[in-house]
Amino acid sequence: MPSPPTPIGSLTEPDQASQSAESDPATDGPVRLLLIPEASLSKLTASVRDSLPASDSDNRSVTVDLESHRDVRIRCQSRNDALALINSSIQSSWFGDSSTLKKNPNDNWPNQSASLLDDVRLVTEKGREISQADFFALSYTWWQIQVLTRRLRYTSNLDQVYFETRVLDAAEAWVRNDAEATAAALHDCFDALAEERDHYFASDPSLIDLTLLTPSTLDRFLELPEPKTSDTEAILSTPRNALVDQAVADAVLKSDDSVQQAFQSRLASDAMSWAGGGPASTVCYDELTIDQMERSLRESIEQVQRAVGQPMAVHARLGGSTTPEIVAALASHKHDGQSQTQCRGLLPIDFLNGTGFGDEAKVILGESGHEIEALTAKPVDANNESSFLTLGTRLGEAIDAGEIATALLVHWPGKGCESFDDLNRAATWTLALGRFWKIDEYFIDGEHPYHHGSSASWKDSPADRMRAGSSAARQSATQYASLVRGQSQRDANGLSMLANPRRTDPTHGLAESLGLDDCVQVSADANIAAKTQPTESVLVVNGNNVPTRQRVIVKGKLPTNDRSIFHAHADKGNTDAVLDVPAWGYRWTSSNAAAKALLTDPNNSARPNSAENDNPRLIRWAKQLGRSMSRGPGPIVDGERMSNEFLELSINSEHGGIQGVYSGKVRGNRLSTRIEFVPAKKKAEGVVAKCNSVQTKENSISRGVVALEGTIEMPADANPHSSTSVSSNTLRWQSEVELVRGSRLVRYRIRFETLNASSPGSGGADDSLDWIQHPVLRMAFPGASPVVRAIVREKLHRTSARRFIAPLGFVHEEDECRTLVATHGNSFHRRSEDRFLETLLPLANASGSPSEATDGFSPWHEFAFGFDVPHSIDAAMQPWRTPTVLQVPNGQMIRKGVPAGSWLMHASPSTMRIQVVATGVLDDGRMVMHLRAIQTTSKSVRGIVRFCQPVALAHPISPLSRPLGEDHSDAVHPPTVSMQSIDAASIDGEVKCEDDRIEWASSGHGVTHLCVVFDTTK
Repeated sequence: MPSPPTPIGSLTEPDQASQSAESDPATDGPVRLLLIPEASLSKLTASVRDSLPASDSDNRSVTVDLESHRDVRIRCQSRNDALALINSSIQSSWFGDSSTLKKNPNDNWPNQSASLLDDVRLVTEKGREISQADFFALSYTWWQIQVLTRRLRYTSNLDQVYFETRVLDAAEAWVRNDAEATAAALHDCFDALAEERDHYFASDPSLIDLTLLTPSTLDRFLELPEPKTSDTEAILSTPRNALVDQAVADAVLKSDDSVQQAFQSRLASDAMSWAGGGPASTVCYDELTIDQMERSLRESIEQVQRAVGQPMAVHARLGGSTTPEIVAALASHKHDGQSQTQCRGLLPIDFLNGTGFGDEAKVILGESGHEIEALTAKPVDANNESSFLTLGTRLGEAIDAGEIATALLVHWPGKGCESFDDLNRAATWTLALGRFWKIDEYFIDGEHPYHHGSSASWKDSPADRMRAGSSAARQSATQYASLVRGQSQRDANGLSMLANPRRTDPTHGLAESLGLDDCVQVSADANIAAKTQPTESVLVVNGNNVPTRQRVIVKGKLPTNDRSIFHAHADKGNTDAVLDVPAWGYRWTSSNAAAKALLTDPNNSARPNSAENDNPRLIRWAKQLGRSMSRGPGPIVDGERMSNEFLELSINSEHGGIQGVYSGKVRGNRLSTRIEFVPAKKKAEGVVAKCNSVQTKENSISRGVVALEGTIEMPADANPHSSTSVSSNTLRWQSEVELVRGSRLVRYRIRFETLNASSPGSGGADDSLDWIQHPVLRMAFPGASPVVRAIVREKLHRTSARRFIAPLGFVHEEDECRTLVATHGNSFHRRSEDRFLETLLPLANASGSPSEATDGFSPWHEFAFGFDVPHSIDAAMQPWRTPTVLQVPNGQMIRKGVPAGSWLMHASPSTMRIQVVATGVLDDGRMVMHLRAIQTTSKSVRGIVRFCQPVALAHPISPLSRPLGEDHSDAVHPPTVSMQSIDAASIDGEVKCEDDRIEWASSGHGVTHLCVVFDTTK
């Protein structure tokens, strides 16, 4: 049903007032044709509704005889429908003798008797084609200008008599096939409307025609007529633009050569431009690490450029968010060594979900010291007539506000409403309604903004990601773990090369520099490493940004006063110890008697008491206390309680969750958890799991593990037809709680019985996830008004959203405590009431792959709860970033003069995370390293990194640049690069170098890439 309920048009024959008597003998006035929307009588205005006889209320065409004229009122659904009804309603007697209307009876007027539905086109000498569409475009322009003037409370300055006269002249010239006269009269009409608009609005609005493409619409796009530009200034150009993302580029590159050539030829035409280069809509930035996000962006840009055959000038993607890191990367990215950045503009809009736009149409986005212009106008649906009702008014209001008025008109190939066609047609005559731009020229030659926008609020939609199903959720978690392990390996290789640039083994480079040969790498899990024969010396290398504690087993007895040992106890002739390893460093320990002097610090011993201040009673108390403390800690598990130096927790034997955790200065329970199905209705109660068995799986001084088993009743409204091996409505589950010595983390994992995929309603792995059909881990916290910080892209982002995506989890902050909930790939979280948060645990169908399911159960859902951990992000990654543990052959000692433990690289402040992207060697023999520095909080800081090697120079480079190439699996022979390639990749920015340290400024949540050259030839 058309939007306006009133008559949308009025057609009165030319000069009818002067010849009313001849026009229709039955009336004293002219005939007037009124177009009325096809609507119910209740939607029509009272005057129109009352004028329709009751007997004619259902008729589409009604004739009403009035005193002054005759009204023919036609109810229509569309423009073509209206033309057909008017054409069938016109009677030849209404116009009288056609010869009396001719100014020149000798002229031939073939169009007067032609049907209104005929496609009559005239062509001028300059190549302009004139048809009925030009008259509709003129009426649309007139309407928009008049509405614009009145809505903004201005007085119209249009000479209505002159305008109407020239309209009639154009109609008469078109009827007698006079193309030149028709064009001249229409030009006068459009110029009059342009002058009317220029009287109050001197600047022209900008119009962007953007065609959205998908692989399924690619054929339709290529079948459309190719747009052409005009060779004369009398015909203004109306260029088109297309959005090409990675999915479309992949479809083009997989097509025949003819399709690729046609696609490239279409986008290379003068009347066509494109924006794109973004990843496919299925890529969610919030589910990726920083490294994978940059890799995904580089790959998509390269793939789109190969498909289009042109470098990218404007970045966009069809669906998905555009994160602040992407803004900084695009703003600083260069192409083939050019002096200016490759990307000149950005469309940070999620067209599929309708997000990403702002209040202003064109703004400046700035991240990490780099700026780029962005088109943030709310997209206008070019296929919806109602979108064009007040288009001119909205653009006029933007001009009045001092903004850059822009209409972003989006549509699928070949789609568009009649008003959109009118706008395109009118733009060939005048700029009154705006100028159509090519998207690249809009950013290069168009008006430049001076207002700044914000890019921090663009997030992916959890609901959109949940539509992918549980298989995609499991795959995302597995992929994230693989990405973190890959980055950990690159960090370890970089640290090894930093310690020994002339190494022969990438893993043992640090051991070689310490004088240790033939070392054997063992598992970082001490339980697995215990199965091998221990040696008297162990070297632990921590290629991580924060210190860590590593459990090792050493043959013999370690020195009791070794400061690096957090805890040690004898175990069958060996020592089970927990070592403190510095960040980006190593720790060596040995039971060899010759190493005792090196491992112990003589200055650490207490000074003898002064004889003057001896107190016998105090001495006796101190001795008693020393004996009580020397007994050492006991086993970690005590029934349903677990404890270590930092916390104590209790397990609930009824539902199998954590009953309470007590840690730190805060008195009272810090955390409680349980598994349940949330209710479908708000006031209903959820279904809580039941625990059937609590068993101690492992219990020692170093580690304790408690295993639990139970069932949970699946609610009927969640999964009424599910079928499991136990019963039709019962689901089995297994969980484990683990606590180790010297750790602030409680490890928790749970898995569920796999569902039968063939059962109806069992929830297929590819079905959309929801919060009703899948269980959740429900967590209760003490405070009612916490600060929740999601760990997204390896940074802490404060969020107030009820639902959010965070594969690494989140941090729950209160006045005196910080509780980390590391979810290890479980991405979907939401707030519930005031004190509760929930993490979705997707159920899985039965899988034939033995690696995904065992004993009828799905893979484990891993979690870790940290209490006041100093480094939340690294603690959340700890299971995937294990140190390197090397067993040193018996009898070997580290090189003389080398400390038993030290750091090789040190970063500050503590919120700054350093990652190794790549390492290489310059052609002059010096070592070069590509580093990524991530500021994890929203506070701007001065980043400082110190190395164990002297620094020659350091350059900031674009996050998308890889002067050392991509990742190299052969870490023994790093790539050789030239200094020219590093200079070409450098961007604006200051990095201060001094001796063995570099310093730079980093914005909040900023990501800085640095290329550092070391003086390793000295």
